[in-house]
Amino acid sequence: MSPPDPILGTAIAYKKDNSPYKINLGIGAYRTNKGTPYVFKVVKEAEKEILEDESIDKEYLPIDGLPELKPYVYLSNPTWANHHNIFGPGVGLTIREYPYWDPVTKGVDFEGLTRVLREAPLRSAVVLHACAHNPTEAQCELLTSKWHVYLLKNGRISMAGINEDNVDYLVEAIDDVVRQLPSS
Repeated sequence: MSPPDPILGTAIAYKKDNSPYKINLGIGAYRTNKGTPYVFKVVKEAEKEILEDESIDKEYLPIDGLPELKPYVYLSNPTWANHHNIFGPGVGLTIREYPYWDPVTKGVDFEGLTRVLREAPLRSAVVLHACAHNPTEAQCELLTSKWHVYLLKNGRISMAGINEDNVDYLVEAIDDVVRQLPSS
């Protein structure tokens, strides 16, 4: 039998919690305040545009993807170790890196990042990371026990269950936890 799935365990714990303030950050998708998937307006518009454009071939793509969209994928340096396997030669992509972290300034190497991406060939894919860091395990435990915020023990917040009704509560919870248990 397979080991238990941590994402499903998080969802089960969330469902059992009776707090009116509970938030499930382990679901991997944006949700409405009713718990249904939230589809961004831009996604709906793009779907409609693609559907209505009869010049777009709607047949299945070749097994190795659409050739004009797959020559290069740019990954930050550093990036997550599994990104090279996800995007690499095994799926027909050539990985190029762009500088991200500057150890001297201890910040984003914005100059290097923008220089490399400006020189990227047209239609290259770029993987961007849009957040600072994941919470520590201790921070995750405090978010759950005190604030009823559920997420994986590794703190991964890919797409959080944030909506217009809980964003202020979540900001307050994260601020409280980070101040009590700094990550460094």
